[in-house]
Amino acid sequence: MIVGFQAFVVGMTLLSLAGGRGGGEEPDSDDDGPGWRRPEPRRPPPEPHVSWPDFERQFHEHVKTDRARDEVSAGLTAGMETTVVMLGPPGSGKGT
Repeated sequence: MIVGFQAFVVGMTLLSLAGGRGGGEEPDSDDDGPGWRRPEPRRPPPEPHVSWPDFERQFHEHVKTDRARDEVSAGLTAGMETTVVMLGPPGSGKGT
């Protein structure tokens, strides 16, 4: 029974090795090995390249928007009190 299993394993190994060596009859066969395909070439970006002045203008607008948002959120929390509790190791007397 063990010999039969070993013969089966050897037979399957030989079949898998022989199956990978086809005659190259596939239309896209390029002898790079089984299952390997060349990646497609990169496509150009869909839009033309953005100019540097346009980028700087858009970035400036983005920063202004973020600053305005920060000022609004700072105004909302201006009247709130904040309590900070410092905790230390047990027995250190901090946080008690």
